[in-house]
Amino acid sequence: MKILVIALSGIGDALMFTPSLKKLSDEFPSAKIDILIMYKSLTDVF
Repeated sequence: MKILVIALSGIGDALMFTPSLKKLSDEFPSAKIDILIMYKSLTDVF
């Protein structure tokens, strides 16, 4: 399974979303999870 997470908001929203990524990973351990981000500064977060 492939999952694409689109993060178009700011860094604060992205940080608040991080626990949801962990939950996705736990629920779908064999899934490939990709994150599409809008801001270059968020690459340091993910």
